[in-house]
Amino acid sequence: MRQITAALAALLALAACEYRPGGTAYIFKVDSKEEYTTWRLERPALAGPERPSIRLKWYDENTYLTYEKLEPGPYALSLRRKGGRFYRIDFEVKPDQWLYKFPDPSVGGPDPGLAADAAAVRGKLDLPAADMPPLVVLVFSGKDVVLRRAGLKDGEFRVEPPPAGRYIVEVIVPGDPPRSWRSEIMDIRGPADLGTIRPGR
Repeated sequence: MRQITAALAALLALAACEYRPGGTAYIFKVDSKEEYTTWRLERPALAGPERPSIRLKWYDENTYLTYEKLEPGPYALSLRRKGGRFYRIDFEVKPDQWLYKFPDPSVGGPDPGLAADAAAVRGKLDLPAADMPPLVVLVFSGKDVVLRRAGLKDGEFRVEPPPAGRYIVEVIVPGDPPRSWRSEIMDIRGPADLGTIRPGR
């Protein structure tokens, strides 16, 4: 009886591992204890205003899914954790594969977070130390509006780039009153340096 029960439990566990929600979902699981605040799927080779990033749905702990049909080719899973650091995991979508598992991006080998930082939109606030806020908000206004929030380190910030396109970038410094800085129209298709920013009131 115990052997039958054990075999049945193993069969149920195997069936659960092979379950594909809706029969069409693509599932992405990250083996990490980190708590991520945002997650999306980018299509680097297909970037453009007409091919925006894919917003993934939360499915389980560090497990996300999409029901959108994915064409085979290169993709990147973008993850943002509490505190502002984000990671980028590059991989290939294969024709007959719907379940993708990734190791913890913050440990082992080169830190993908460093590559993600190198691909970031960055800038530095020119403010007295007493006026330096804990974070800034960036608004990318283009064909769509994209908001990013970033913590500061020595006045510097880094955020994940928006989908490729032309944007006006506004950096908002919370406070009473708040301060802001606004760029000219920028063509952003990856990393960008906003330089030294002097927000006005």
